[in-house]
Amino acid sequence: MGFYGWQVGDRGEGTNNRLLMFRWTRQEAVLDLSSHAERPVGLLIKSDQPHIKNSPVTVEFLQQGSLIGSFTLYDHRWRRISISDRMDSKKPLIIRVNQTWNPRREGYGDDPRDLGVAVALLSEEKRDNKTGLAQWVNKPEDRPAITSGCDEFRQ
Repeated sequence: MGFYGWQVGDRGEGTNNRLLMFRWTRQEAVLDLSSHAERPVGLLIKSDQPHIKNSPVTVEFLQQGSLIGSFTLYDHRWRRISISDRMDSKKPLIIRVNQTWNPRREGYGDDPRDLGVAVALLSEEKRDNKTGLAQWVNKPEDRPAITSGCDEFRQ
């Protein structure tokens, strides 16, 4: 249970076309947000599950056994999720998906991992004074400490 190793790739909406640093989850993963110098303000999540239109992926966010929120993915685009103000950043955040998929078993390459969702953390870089809209950035210091099993996939 947990996260796989860090990957770099993809460009998420609202990140000024920068490459994202992200990790894939398994069925359930735990983020230790207390290890950050500044609290992340959001997550980007996505699934590459090939049958997602017919079988959407539901992502639940839990803390101390309580459901904080959930989100259902119907396509392969990155989705920005705001981290709830009522969430305690000193407590681990559990990310749970209703299904995983395995690229090798599905015939999509040689990746043997059971993948849940890709997760990238976001910090607010600056806010536009005219529009009030935030520009988001995914940077190395946004990488959280992972509190459950981590495996690297090497091609």
